[in-house]
Amino acid sequence: MEEFELVQFLQSVGKDPARLIFEDELTKIYNRRFLFQYLESKVPWEHFNGNSLSLLMMDLDHFKSINDTFGHQVGDQALIWLSTHLKALAHDVGLPIRYAGDEFMLLLNDADKTSATKQAHRLIKQIHDDPFRPPGIKEDIHLTLSIGVATAPTDADNWKEFIQKADMALYLAKKRGRDQLADATEIYTDTISDKTALYRLEGIKIAGRGAQIAQINTALKEFRKNISQFVLIEGTAGMGKTEFLDTLRACTTGGRFLSVKAIGMPQEMYRPYYLSESIIVSLMQLQEDNGIEVLERLDTKERAFLSQVVPRLGRKEDVLPALDGPVLREAIFGTIIKFIFQAVGDQPLFLFVDDLHYADAATLLLIRRLMRKPEIRLFVIGTTVEAGEHGPDMPPGPLDRFMTTHGDELGLVHTTLTSLNADDINKHIQGLFPNIELPDGFIENIAAITQGNPLFLAEILRKLVLDHQITLVGQQWTLHPFEDGYLPSSMKEIVTEKIAAFGEDNRLLLDQVSVMGENVSLSMLVGGSEQMEARVLEFIDEAAAQGLLKSEFDLNDDTVRFLGKRILEITYNAIEPDRKEQLHEQIGTYQEGLYQKLQASAASLAYHFKRSTDKKKAETYEHIQAQTNKRTFNPEEALSYSGVIPPEALLEEEPLS
Repeated sequence: MEEFELVQFLQSVGKDPARLIFEDELTKIYNRRFLFQYLESKVPWEHFNGNSLSLLMMDLDHFKSINDTFGHQVGDQALIWLSTHLKALAHDVGLPIRYAGDEFMLLLNDADKTSATKQAHRLIKQIHDDPFRPPGIKEDIHLTLSIGVATAPTDADNWKEFIQKADMALYLAKKRGRDQLADATEIYTDTISDKTALYRLEGIKIAGRGAQIAQINTALKEFRKNISQFVLIEGTAGMGKTEFLDTLRACTTGGRFLSVKAIGMPQEMYRPYYLSESIIVSLMQLQEDNGIEVLERLDTKERAFLSQVVPRLGRKEDVLPALDGPVLREAIFGTIIKFIFQAVGDQPLFLFVDDLHYADAATLLLIRRLMRKPEIRLFVIGTTVEAGEHGPDMPPGPLDRFMTTHGDELGLVHTTLTSLNADDINKHIQGLFPNIELPDGFIENIAAITQGNPLFLAEILRKLVLDHQITLVGQQWTLHPFEDGYLPSSMKEIVTEKIAAFGEDNRLLLDQVSVMGENVSLSMLVGGSEQMEARVLEFIDEAAAQGLLKSEFDLNDDTVRFLGKRILEITYNAIEPDRKEQLHEQIGTYQEGLYQKLQASAASLAYHFKRSTDKKKAETYEHIQAQTNKRTFNPEEALSYSGVIPPEALLEEEPLS
């Protein structure tokens, strides 16, 4: 594989390559994907050396009225008209970007605050001087802009805060009456308290996890003695397992060790080595040369073995040797071990696996083998549901058997995320809104309603913020009085209320995300929905503001997921059965096209078609996956070469060499 092809492969894993573009489909200017990648990889955030970077974030005032009055076609023409002005202004000074919906940006290189403000005023004047007149409309439509201005490093020292400050400035301009600009230095938290509160909800973690962190620290002390560790973080739905895992991972970024995250997927649960594939790809992405040197150390046979797990790593000259089943399967296992050894070297490896209860048996045995080898220092931290929490679509699987058989041997550490008590809830709310005035009995009431469930607590706080019940009065956070019965009594009630408030188009996209499952790439969501990317981004932003979804930028794509498994479950169960079957078939059909390009697995196709009306296709892909499974992994044989039992103890087989 050539270096360019390898980079292309690593950047498109789990995504739709046809959708990984940097141009907005409607306006033909840069899109949000370009902006994120540019800010993350091209801007020297730690070494500006006296230079400045400015961002103008803007939207068309009262744009919804254009769509409502003249129709979406005229609305689209208005967006193209605005993008034309941006391109003209940006010709010499910056980069025009469509962020989402009617939100646009202008990124100004080597522009300080004074220069950026000047360009913003110039743009507002251009919009005033050149009214919008679409074909077929006799009169001009006078549109105006609100603009927020942020400058780095003055206003922010990282790209996420940079966008956040521009967004808050834009919000301030709109609150002042629109058709004007506001500067990030003018932001007063009491002036835009609801926007400030929403950002605070995203930034501070749940309190009351001291005991669990203490257990992790104990395991870390053992790890420093070169003893590999395996920690399982258990908890019921809504206990914040994913957030806790992400917090732990943030502590292992940038040190003298490697940190890899993988995610268990129910669609892939019985496909051998699917988690290993994710680990291999992540390790390659961590290498300065994208893993080329590690691959070059493998001979042609070994690369052929590795391509059985990561097909796109194979080369034309890497011909798979004609080996019988047991020898081939052992060779595949051994090659993965060798690859990981060479990719890790003498650095400690932290492996974070969310939803480990969806892990495949082959990867679990691989992890066990790695932990038993003194040459590698491995710290595995995985999240899983508590015993008895398996749903109808998730019977006890490989992890349960693995824990029973090997838990004691590996010194498995269990830590459980428990419900929050009233003191934890009070500390969390005070951390979000310092010195907030709360009425007597409020904390006890919240504790009783939520039963200490962090996800439910977060949803209630978001409702209070969105409904302007929590605001800044002067410099004091205040909870305003509300009527009895205002607070929802269950997670289902609050999520159902949010879903009902969505328009039909947004509801269709939300249904699709829930059918696709957790951690959906934006490119896959756009491809499966056949919507323009900017429209999907607008939906994601609205769903995120409502506390249903969140998105995270990863390489050149966003990853979209529900804020909690319980929200996903409620959303999925709210879909009408016929509609659910139709969506599974739509997604399965879409992924069939990707399957030919090795961007989707037969296991995923079988999963979706099994839940549609096309049972014939489900059987076809189940058969294909079964044949692949048979070729790559046999759990009984693996007990030998994974080091669980000696080869001579397997009476059915001759001892393996």
